[in-house]
Amino acid sequence: MPPLFCSVSTPTPALPFCHFVLKAQEPKDCRYPSEIKSLGNRLKAKRMDLGLLQKDVAAIIGVNEDTICYWENDRVRPCSKLAVKAIQFLDHDLEI
Repeated sequence: MPPLFCSVSTPTPALPFCHFVLKAQEPKDCRYPSEIKSLGNRLKAKRMDLGLLQKDVAAIIGVNEDTICYWENDRVRPCSKLAVKAIQFLDHDLEI
C-alpha cells in the first residue's frame, strides 16, 4: 500500500488551474456604528477605522478615557472647547 502523504515536494502546485484572488472588503466589527448620525458615532467609527483604543483617543484629545466612552455612547455632549478638539480629531488624518 503506498503512503498517504509523500515527503517529496514537487515544483508543480497542487491545483495549477485554480488561480483566483478574493476582492471583497473585510466585514466591519459588530461594534462598528450601523448609522453615523451623531458626533459620538463619528468618533467611534473614526477610532475603529484607525485601530485606536478609547485611551489613545483620550490622550490625543486631552480628556479622560471615560469621557470618550460617554461621548461615543451619546450619554454626554462635549463642551464647546472640547468639541473643537474632537472635530479636529475627526478631520485630521493621523499617521500611525
